[in-house]
Amino acid sequence: MPGKRQRIAADMTLACGGVVVCLLAARLVQIQHVEHSARLSENEQQSKICIDVPALRGRILDRDGGEMAVSRSLVKSLFVVPQKVMDPETLAERLSEALSIEKEKILDLLRKERKFVWIKRKLSPEETSRVQGMSDPALGLRDEQKRFYPKRRLACHAVGFVGLDNEGLEGAEAQFNSELRGTDGRRWYIRDAFQNLVAIPEGQDVAAGDGNDVWLTIDPFIQSVVEEELAASFQKWAPASASCIVMSPKSGEILAIACLPDFDPSDYIASKVEDRRNRAITDTNEPGSTFKPLTIAAALEFGIVTPETVIDCSYGAKAFCQGGARRLLHDYHPYGRLTVADVLAKSSNIGTTDIALRIPEQRYLRFLADLDIGSPTGIELPGEAGGWMAPKGWSFFSRTSVPWGQEVALTPLKLLVSISGLVNGGEIPRPSILRKITAPDGEVLRSFEPRAQRRIISASTCKTLKGMLKRGVDTGTGTAARLDGYEIGGKTGTQTKLMRGGYSMQKSITSFICFVPVDDPVVSMVVVLDEPSKGADAHHLTGGKCAAPAGAAILSKILPYLGVMKKEKKECKEK
Repeated sequence: MPGKRQRIAADMTLACGGVVVCLLAARLVQIQHVEHSARLSENEQQSKICIDVPALRGRILDRDGGEMAVSRSLVKSLFVVPQKVMDPETLAERLSEALSIEKEKILDLLRKERKFVWIKRKLSPEETSRVQGMSDPALGLRDEQKRFYPKRRLACHAVGFVGLDNEGLEGAEAQFNSELRGTDGRRWYIRDAFQNLVAIPEGQDVAAGDGNDVWLTIDPFIQSVVEEELAASFQKWAPASASCIVMSPKSGEILAIACLPDFDPSDYIASKVEDRRNRAITDTNEPGSTFKPLTIAAALEFGIVTPETVIDCSYGAKAFCQGGARRLLHDYHPYGRLTVADVLAKSSNIGTTDIALRIPEQRYLRFLADLDIGSPTGIELPGEAGGWMAPKGWSFFSRTSVPWGQEVALTPLKLLVSISGLVNGGEIPRPSILRKITAPDGEVLRSFEPRAQRRIISASTCKTLKGMLKRGVDTGTGTAARLDGYEIGGKTGTQTKLMRGGYSMQKSITSFICFVPVDDPVVSMVVVLDEPSKGADAHHLTGGKCAAPAGAAILSKILPYLGVMKKEKKECKEK
């Protein structure tokens, strides 16, 4: 019987082997035919990588096409894959030495539970070379764009700057960021057996769309002159800050805009936040006497006075009363009886207030409302302030303060736009720093069209006022701005600063606003020196002493450049 049992055992073994073979065959069929597609897809997904292709950021150009901001070349940025770091202490120490970064900061990055961590963006060529020499598999370098500013600090507040991600943070870089940045593309890769990236030629790539170019209205020559002369005044008078704007009073185009202190947009992190502020459009202050032309213009336009109307200025001290309210005003210099033309030329607070009180209150308020006093101009730059007027409500105190520039606050740009509207024929211009936007192929996508916002005074009133403002430079407070051969109209301002608790007797804002030539203005300009403090008692540092000479220095260089010819002196011959 042993043979029978052996046959049974053999048959069972054979049957079990057959079952195993069938099972293996079935599994093989399942792997080859059922799971193959799924596993292949899974493997592809694990090895397939999509990498963004950054768009080339568009350029910022001056009005002549000169590059003010450009992304020309690629730089390297260093990243780490924390999971691949074998010895964090050693790697952190080597990177600290190579990149001049504290070792502990690098250790914190190496210990992050992420697949990808930036160590340092946009390395210098020297740093790139040192990192490449380390040959650590946990480190990687990626190409990124770097923004360059070929003119460095020139018009830095208008141009602005970008952050590490090439997103605009200030100035035109921020204002026109959507136009400049373009559209990123993408490209697909797979890793080969050696973990190298190999492009997939399957047509899944999306090409990057480069950004558009933004052309500013800035004239590089005028801008350089303004910055040079503003710097000279800054050194001479040591103000806390200074600003200057040169504008075409008819078109509203900004030809130059400068502020001090300034900064280097290529290294903006090294500067103070307040130095990066475009004070010409962000800072509001009481304008003082530079506001007086607006009040005089209203009185002339409404037929309340003429340039020859005589005003009693009471020799430097006069009390104004209305109802139960009383206000005693003083002039810097005592004057008796002055014509309206002399009130403006000699900058009498008493005379200007007397004239303003002759204007019906609602008409005066309507005139200021038409000027949009208290509202921003709408210039294409970020951060513009609006200003304010009589913040505690319109009162008799306001009626006797606003006419000569107190209880009202404007930015330098707003003041310049308002005065330009009084001397360009009577229409408020719409200021702009944008000339046009072009596609990478040069096609013009958008262009600035000069246009007036509204008429504020008649052409005849404009002509009368211009003659009065010329007198202010010829014989009034602005004589330091006179230039042989040129007819300049202008107004100086000296306003004590409003501090907590009242007005300071030691800190003031000095200013000068002007236009040239008087008969048909080509340029208008405002110069502001905030808190001049060097060379004399601050109380005696006036707009005529500090700001007007800076204006004259700028005009002497830019007027010939603009083709404004000198007028020949007329010789008187005896008959």
